[in-house]
Amino acid sequence: MAVFGRNITVDGVSFHIRGVGWNPVDKGKDQNNITDADILKLAQLDAPVMAAAHINMVRLFINDIAIADKPCHCFACCRRFMNTSFMDVFHAHNISIMLGIPKKISDADLRDLVQHFQKHPALLFWSVGNVWNHYNSSLYGTVTNSTTEAVNWINHACNIIKETDAVFGRPVASVYGDEGFVMSGHLDTMPCIDLWGAQAFRGLEKAASNEDSYYPDNLTFTTFFYDYYKWTEEHNVIKPLFMGEYGLDAYNERTRSFVLDEQAAAIRNMVADLDAHSIVHCAQGAHCPASGGFVFEWADEWWKDKNAHIQNVGSGDEGCGELPCLYNEEFFGMVDIHRNYTCLPSGMYKRGCSLRPAYFAYATHYQFVL
Repeated sequence: MAVFGRNITVDGVSFHIRGVGWNPVDKGKDQNNITDADILKLAQLDAPVMAAAHINMVRLFINDIAIADKPCHCFACCRRFMNTSFMDVFHAHNISIMLGIPKKISDADLRDLVQHFQKHPALLFWSVGNVWNHYNSSLYGTVTNSTTEAVNWINHACNIIKETDAVFGRPVASVYGDEGFVMSGHLDTMPCIDLWGAQAFRGLEKAASNEDSYYPDNLTFTTFFYDYYKWTEEHNVIKPLFMGEYGLDAYNERTRSFVLDEQAAAIRNMVADLDAHSIVHCAQGAHCPASGGFVFEWADEWWKDKNAHIQNVGSGDEGCGELPCLYNEEFFGMVDIHRNYTCLPSGMYKRGCSLRPAYFAYATHYQFVL
């Protein structure tokens, strides 16, 4: 992979990320008790179904738990998941991986982490930090609550990654929160970062006064791409942009009911808007800074709150985070946690099948775009 201006290329060809967030935590499990075997099993189930929807990349959330939350003297002592066999599965289905490092870790652990994964052909690029300008500006509690300190560590970590991965020369990204992205002053103070990710869940603010539903009829990224393009042109900070997360959940917390069709419509609209501003797909002369992105997310995560053996509603911080009870983080999947994929050949949603209408909306869009 290489970066040229706003363009990402793989083997010399412009690359558009058709990605999903993937966190391999099955029902009844959490991030502290999954095993290599658990991860491999879910990769074997999910990868062929992703490929059928034209997905070409996953954002790997597993690294959130790659480093133990305690001091340690070596990466191997803290690493829970040394086996990369699950990456073989994705590679066999032509699905690449963005490996994220969201927390501050020691320089020695970071070098060991890079050395462990760097030889795998499925790894396309690295990412450091995750929406670190928002509520977790402390990098999930691993630095003091200071965005400045987060910036300093991300710059430092980026340089270590590039030194350690010099033979392979993979780019390094950082994923920023939507709020104040182009006005923050950070884009031009982090020269080591090769490409920017942004997490944007726009349109939710329209729902604040709606008592019945929080899904707008035409959810898009509004002016995000234009704002990014304009600011980076004016300040000569020309780098690729991808969406680190976007999407909507399949559950309405206010009505306590599934809203599968609304989720599908929202993802359909957002994917179309993303592609309309893609450097690969857009019309010549348009403001097109985007190189695709990652739908949040592939499968529901029951571990997020309370009891991991059931799907929780009204779930505290996770269910009522950025807006008051507007979404539920345990219901964001394009597929449900049971992973019953028997309806795949039919190409349509059926009751009891894990593939939600959002999955088929995504797959249908890229069937025509490709």
